[in-house]
Amino acid sequence: TMLKGNPNNFDPKPYLLIDDPSQVLSAKTTYYWRADAIDEMGNASKGKVWKFTTGNVTFNTEFKVYLLKDSILSDANNATILINGSEYQPDSTGFINGIRLSGGSHSYTLKQDGFKETVGSFTLSSDTLIVDTVKSTSYNVSLYVIDNDLQEGIPNATITFGENEYTTDENGVLHLSRVAYANYLFNTTANSYYENDDENVEVLSDTTFTVKLNYQYKKIVFTVLDKATELPIYRAFVKTDIELKTTNGQGLLIMDKVRENWWEYEAKHSFYFTSTDSVFVNNDTTLVIYLTQKEANVSFNVSASNGPIDNAKIAIELKKENTNQDGNAVFEDLPARKEYIFSIEKEGYLPLLDTFYLETDTTISVSMKLATNSDKYKLSDEISIYPNPADDIVFINNTSDSSFLELINSDGKVLFSRKLEKDSSKLDVSDLIPGLYYIRIKNITTSKSYKIVVK
Repeated sequence: TMLKGNPNNFDPKPYLLIDDPSQVLSAKTTYYWRADAIDEMGNASKGKVWKFTTGNVTFNTEFKVYLLKDSILSDANNATILINGSEYQPDSTGFINGIRLSGGSHSYTLKQDGFKETVGSFTLSSDTLIVDTVKSTSYNVSLYVIDNDLQEGIPNATITFGENEYTTDENGVLHLSRVAYANYLFNTTANSYYENDDENVEVLSDTTFTVKLNYQYKKIVFTVLDKATELPIYRAFVKTDIELKTTNGQGLLIMDKVRENWWEYEAKHSFYFTSTDSVFVNNDTTLVIYLTQKEANVSFNVSASNGPIDNAKIAIELKKENTNQDGNAVFEDLPARKEYIFSIEKEGYLPLLDTFYLETDTTISVSMKLATNSDKYKLSDEISIYPNPADDIVFINNTSDSSFLELINSDGKVLFSRKLEKDSSKLDVSDLIPGLYYIRIKNITTSKSYKIVVK
């Protein structure tokens, strides 16, 4: 009976030893053995325990070493192999032989200037050939970061490659040189883009990687309303730099592929004036657009202290209407976005002269006063206009609060009109071209014209 280790571990039962030539003993190991006497009844008389220690067994170990650079293998004739503290040099073919090593586990390191160290291990139980490779440590790596939709480069994208952080150029390109052979974890981010998943890549040679990022699109929700009624406008067109869409029955439309930027937009409808504006979009955005009708209606409600006034004559430019028994009159389809002068006359009441600016359907309520002084609305004979000539401000004195001014050029074109203040008003002529002009001052019954020179 034979075993390794503590001799006291022998099984007390008798053993029948069988000759087994395939049994291999371990090197440098102490074995214990004993011969027992066994009688006819099978009883054993234990013999003395003996021991012996095996010697050191070695095997022939050979190495074949290659270099790998730019995906090309060649013989590593300048490499160094370090095993158990000893260095070995391969021949011109990268081959080393004649290394005797004991059985068991061993580790080794392959080195060559300009290449990554290779570390390996092996277990010897017989003569062995080890084949391994040292790999180049200096490669060029190019990374292209592109927009997945536009297929264009993304400038200023941030690339984390290994432990370092870089930024792409204006074309979305990053070039790295002298990149060592290794496995690298890299990640790419860019403003307004979804971050890509971390990627693990192995640099074996000069390499090009392409990364595609998906844009985080924003959306604009447009609501188009009538400015006067604030009701939705159906089938209004909204156009941006990228698309044209039409509102639904609720006056809504959504543009959901909008990039972060300044966007000009235009809203139009055949019954409304076109509206244009711009907006900077960096998040989902909601915009309400109010459109003004191209033509609008004006309703008058004329009354006095004793109730509605019927059959009052209302004039707007060349159009005239009379109020009904409820004191109401309507002027339809007047051009919008315009200032109008209107007059109202009714026997027994002081006439009215005033202005309004028409943008949408409008209602004007007017209260008339009973006439008590028929001379009240005559123009004063003492109106003064000075300085004349003028180059800046013209003063107009002795006017009434029911008077209007019209500025007319030498061709007879009315440049503008406005209501005058009582007693004194100012007129700015600094933006006028030098020349001869006429100032016409009028009320509901009378008008007078005055020459003025702008220098």
